[in-house]
Amino acid sequence: MATNTCIRWGICSAGKICHDFVSAIRTLPHAEHKVVAVAARDLTRAQEFAKLHQITNAYGSYEELAKNTDVDVIYIGTATHEHCRLTLLMLNHGKPVLCEKPLASNLKEAQKMISLAKEKKLFLMEGFWTRFFPATIKLQEEITNGSIGDVRLVDTRAFINLSDYPDEKFLSPNLSGGSMMLIGCYGIQYCSMIYGEKPTKISASGHLYDTGTDKLAIVTLIYSSGRAAVIKTALEVTCTPTNSVTVYGSKGSMKIGPVQWCPVELKTPTETLNFPAPEPAVKCSSPYSGGFQYQAEAVRQCLIKGELENSTMPHEHSLWNMEILDEVRRQLGVRFPADD
Repeated sequence: MATNTCIRWGICSAGKICHDFVSAIRTLPHAEHKVVAVAARDLTRAQEFAKLHQITNAYGSYEELAKNTDVDVIYIGTATHEHCRLTLLMLNHGKPVLCEKPLASNLKEAQKMISLAKEKKLFLMEGFWTRFFPATIKLQEEITNGSIGDVRLVDTRAFINLSDYPDEKFLSPNLSGGSMMLIGCYGIQYCSMIYGEKPTKISASGHLYDTGTDKLAIVTLIYSSGRAAVIKTALEVTCTPTNSVTVYGSKGSMKIGPVQWCPVELKTPTETLNFPAPEPAVKCSSPYSGGFQYQAEAVRQCLIKGELENSTMPHEHSLWNMEILDEVRRQLGVRFPADD
């Protein structure tokens, strides 16, 4: 692809996360990004979404979207239990895919998705938008430059109150829900990013809902060379002041937040750096949702260069993340239909 190529997006789902993603894309140059189609299981919802976001094509099935030859790349923002099926559908129709996190319900599904992408020679990336925020990139630079010495401990917390997010996917094993899959996975991806390897030991404990998914979890990850991480997550907690990540090193510490999954502030040993998120085109569920544009542009650059995976969010890290999530769920006693 030429460097001035306009990437034409197709959107799987007309839910909140897709609304935020498209609202961010609409603030990017129209000569570089354009949303041309949306699909949902309910045609009316797809049509309403298309009208709001000025999208030409609306479909009542994902198969119709897969067959649209005017789409260059697909964004999948459905509930997690559908990620594997829809990714395979799109890949089999020759479509590159950006799939919302977590990539799949389990490691087995993730391996199948990545294997097919490689077989078809198509781009596939897990949508951890967090990695593309300027604050996250700066965190990595500071660690590499030795600002806090050798990293010894990563401490993450991800708490939300369900009363603010009334959504079945938080509770249902049929939708691959639970605190770790929905928000605890952000802490896991920070660990994969910072340490660059899998943990040698995983310990998890917590509490489950009557539905069988986790409402609270505390996870300890042990890494080589005396390093570790602690991941705390809960769905019935109001977090004050921040859902942050603190990285402790031999010479100091850094904190990224105030919301770890869309960070706009980094506190280093010497200063506090602010990276305001772009304003979205339409009001979103988060004040930082405009930050989806960072991830979208990263995907565009990969497609232009003909890259099949993104070096900032590589397949290997996605597999590590899923392997950790599988083991955490095993220890907590959480099972999904996809595990059978």
